[in-house]
Amino acid sequence: MQQGWIKLYRKIVNWEWYTDLPTFKLFVHLLITANRNPARWRGNEVNQGELITSVGSLSVATGLSVSQVRTALKKLERTGEILVNTTRFCTKITVVKYGDYQAFDSFEQQTDDKVVTRL
Repeated sequence: MQQGWIKLYRKIVNWEWYTDLPTFKLFVHLLITANRNPARWRGNEVNQGELITSVGSLSVATGLSVSQVRTALKKLERTGEILVNTTRFCTKITVVKYGDYQAFDSFEQQTDDKVVTRL
């Protein structure tokens, strides 16, 4: 499993998909699993905030049905939260405002009784 964290502001309770549990769950899953750093996968460039997956994989990972995943992806894409690029081999999903959910400059992390600050 990936290490690290994402920022999730309290104002998310005002987000239009907050009470749509399948859509909310899928979006949080995408935030957590999106690449933090650029990488390559089977000849594909996968940038920060992107992930390569499939509807079936998302269904298994989230416990949502394939139909719920497809519906949630359409909702998130329609409202500009994500971009979806599907080929016959895979689906690349881009979290549009990934930088808003991930801190890159500095952060504080609580571990045991000590606060660790990294730049």
